[in-house]
Amino acid sequence: RWSPDLGLLLLRISVGVTLCLFYGIGKFDQAWAFLHTGKWGFAGYLGSLGVPLPVVGAWLETLNESLGALLVACGLGTRYAAAVGVGGFTAATILALKDHERDWWLATHYALAFAAILFLGAGKFSLDALLAHWKAARSPAAHE
Repeated sequence: RWSPDLGLLLLRISVGVTLCLFYGIGKFDQAWAFLHTGKWGFAGYLGSLGVPLPVVGAWLETLNESLGALLVACGLGTRYAAAVGVGGFTAATILALKDHERDWWLATHYALAFAAILFLGAGKFSLDALLAHWKAARSPAAHE
């Protein structure tokens, strides 16, 4: 019998790892270069769309697509990271539609995938589950 927890593991890994590899690492590279050059194409793009504090927005989305994606993949702080992912990719969808981007559906895809993870949780094959088990085993009630 197949476990829904195995499905959650595969969903978390596929969403988190692909997002980090295809987008997060590249944005993190650009963010690192920004610290040395003061130039960041992504921040400039956000500014051109009227996003207030575009450098802050670029940093937040960079962290969302790298660290947040890895947290979801590992199942650590999963619901929190997924909630941030929903917010970030909902905003990205709105901005993509505003800019008439053809690839708006990709941001929507990530927003929906993060929403599914937010509602379903990490499942038993996650660091969240491992920490909950460890915490329960160490609680005074477990030793009575």
